Amino acid sequence: MDIDEFEDDLEQQDAAVQTTIEESDAEYKARKSRPASELLAELTIEKPKKTQPKRKA
Repeated sequence: MDIDEFEDDLEQQDAAVQTTIEESDAEYKARKSRPASELLAELTIEKPKKTQPKRKA
């Protein structure tokens, strides 16, 4: 067992982590999720470019 597997095993024993996994699983089953492609499209929308403040002469 490598360190990553060991950490995963420890997390599975943590009640808070288990609760989070159960909640996210319930949301997924309730179809509250969306495709990753929608999220990526939302994140890659171009933001308006900030204009440089005008310098005083």
